[in-house]
Amino acid sequence: MKLFEPITIRNMTIKNRIVMASMGVGHGYTNQRVRDFYVERAEGGVGAIIIGAGIPNLFAHDEIWGKAGGVESFIKRMQVLTREVNEAGARIGMQFVSWNRFPLALDPKGGELVGPSARVEPDPPPHAFVQPGERLRAFTTEEIDSLINTFALAAAGAKEAGFNFVELHNGHGLMHCQFFSPTTNQRTDKYGGSLEKRMTFGLETMRAMRSAVGEDFPLSVRQGIWDMPEGGFSLSEGVDFAAEMVKAGADLMDVSIGTPLFSGGYVPASDDPEGTHVRLAEMVKKKVSVPVVAVGRIKDPKLAESILSQGKADMVAVGRQLFADPQWPNKAKEGRLDEIVPCIDCHECYHRSTAVNGMDCTVNYSAGRERESRLIKAEKKKRVLVVGGGPAGMEAARVAAERGHDVTLQEKGKQLGGAMLLQAVVPYKEVVEDLTKYMTAKVSQAGVKVELHKEVSPESIAAIKPDAIIFATGAHGIKPEIEGIDSENVIDSNAVKDLMSGNVDKKQTKIRSGLRGMLIKTGGVILNKPMSLSLRKKLSTIGIPIVFGKKTAIIGNDMAACQLAELLTDKGIKVTIVSKEKNLAMDMISTLRYRLLRRLKEKGVATVTGVKSYDKITKAGLTIKDRNGNQEIVAVTTVIPAVGQEPDDKLFKLLKDAAPEVYVIGDCYEPHKLLDAFHGGAKAGRQV
Repeated sequence: MKLFEPITIRNMTIKNRIVMASMGVGHGYTNQRVRDFYVERAEGGVGAIIIGAGIPNLFAHDEIWGKAGGVESFIKRMQVLTREVNEAGARIGMQFVSWNRFPLALDPKGGELVGPSARVEPDPPPHAFVQPGERLRAFTTEEIDSLINTFALAAAGAKEAGFNFVELHNGHGLMHCQFFSPTTNQRTDKYGGSLEKRMTFGLETMRAMRSAVGEDFPLSVRQGIWDMPEGGFSLSEGVDFAAEMVKAGADLMDVSIGTPLFSGGYVPASDDPEGTHVRLAEMVKKKVSVPVVAVGRIKDPKLAESILSQGKADMVAVGRQLFADPQWPNKAKEGRLDEIVPCIDCHECYHRSTAVNGMDCTVNYSAGRERESRLIKAEKKKRVLVVGGGPAGMEAARVAAERGHDVTLQEKGKQLGGAMLLQAVVPYKEVVEDLTKYMTAKVSQAGVKVELHKEVSPESIAAIKPDAIIFATGAHGIKPEIEGIDSENVIDSNAVKDLMSGNVDKKQTKIRSGLRGMLIKTGGVILNKPMSLSLRKKLSTIGIPIVFGKKTAIIGNDMAACQLAELLTDKGIKVTIVSKEKNLAMDMISTLRYRLLRRLKEKGVATVTGVKSYDKITKAGLTIKDRNGNQEIVAVTTVIPAVGQEPDDKLFKLLKDAAPEVYVIGDCYEPHKLLDAFHGGAKAGRQV
């Protein structure tokens, strides 16, 4: 495979074509935790690792440390990391960035707010550490000279610290990118105006870094060649800049975007195609003589191989997928593709690292806690009963079984997956289905005894006589107190969840033509008018549990409500979201929230926000009071309350004394995110 051929960059040979993309992880630079994290990826078979979001001042000026010898001490500590990664088989590089603060400090809010030109920042990236609406002053030429010198000193310091190469970040709306973009650079001196002048800051930085490290040391550039906002630099200008950076001393072009359209917009999501930015790398490769790296949702080894074999790039950068599975390269090399833990593009890792909480991965509890999370065989084998086959229950069962326990997993539905089954049918979340399949296989491989269609009772527990019970029964929708909430045209959110997830038994049947409806994939019926409660119950008994009206109001404002609105809209239902809050999906990670709200608008989902009260539900629809207290009717045929979840802990409360050890995890403990469910299961499986 081309993917596993070595490549030489200047005098550095990398064992394969896989680069771990630069990503801030928020765990520091030199401590045991971050060393374990990167060594784990090196041992997983990656060819090179780029440490992200490097502050150049740390390698250049004692002032940032507040003491003499601070840089020297830091470099010595960094030498431990670089040595350990090299010994594990990978090359390691440091990427240097500059955001809108001068001088850069350990405190991301330290220093003055600056930019190429004076401006008010409308929507800064999180790593710029600028708030929307804050005013930036223009860099002076003396400060520009000082910053260039800092990057040069930092490059030399990184070389001394044992890094095999250094990368300059020239994209993603960061400082060097801002100097190149006409949307943020209106200078009239040598650093602004024409294309050539807007390149000057980046080129001078690269030349200074080359002079500092000498001719035998590799330098890379994370080059943004596509400026997304209107009025930004063109693709052809971005490619020309890349070519000039090579002339200035760059040995490797790591190609991405310039300024994103929204905060965090440089992080691809599930509504982007796999290989998101490969076309950009292909354009640069046609213009430069040095190796080119492609990046952007490269998660499938087959895709990675095709990129290289078709000559679109010389290397591939794999990012968040290596958080999910550090063994991705080894598994790809050995053909164990079905064993790769899928990254589900949830952006939890990005959100948590930029929030300075430290990176976490939804599907890999061990990411960032490699040492303390290693599985240890149980001292005593126990009979463990896991109640509930959602993500928390599956992970708890898998981990407990791999530790040597005798584990039984009981699920009342027809298949494992729980909340993942619903997520898998949400638009652009299809990858969660891959995760469900992966987890189902891992549970089986671990030796867990799985019992489906199983309702747990005191009698069934007595038959097993478990030493430990782990309750993971999930959550159910909250029933709001609204007049008419039990009307025929109200659909309980729990029924919606069961229908959409497919975790209900359905039988083949004929629907009489008088219903004037049509079957949808999940087995429900879309009608032009409400049907009677008795008829709905009859349909439910034959496996068609729910009926949606052609016009539906969703009461709620969180991520789940908005995702349901998109799902129903895609099935041909006209949806109106009705919310007491003015802003929707505020519980969602900002990068994904922007995308979801944009899609809802494009798909014609109506919104009624800032509602004072929900007064009643009638055949005419949902009666509300608007923010001014005026009563109005949202005319719909169906109403779905989606105002949140509460723990489905009835079984736990009934059976909490049924075994010597009892645990309650996931949404059964507290409804939250998929990450919390997986991590709760991982912890319980290690504790039992």
